[in-house]
Amino acid sequence: LKILRRARAWDIWLHLRDYTSRHVVIFRNKTTRVTAAKIREVGEWMLREHFGAKADQHKGEKFELMVAECRHVRPIKGDRVGRVTYTDASTYVLRMPPKVRSAD
Repeated sequence: LKILRRARAWDIWLHLRDYTSRHVVIFRNKTTRVTAAKIREVGEWMLREHFGAKADQHKGEKFELMVAECRHVRPIKGDRVGRVTYTDASTYVLRMPPKVRSAD
């Protein structure tokens, strides 16, 4: 929740629906628009990070990415796990991306 507390109202919050994954915030200038391509790129990174070495086992599976401005995301009072409630969220459907190859 530290990152959510540092976020400004217009920053973008992302979270994988139905998974106990990390919350991600895209910090931006108030007038800067975050493209759908950038949201998908960050979402795919979140998937790879969440599943780590087991990502290949989920290749091709669909996942829902919740996206909202931080002004619409609130921590649940008294919750120590880090859960939040949110409104006005968009949903992006992502597929597990292929493994990223290192540049050797």
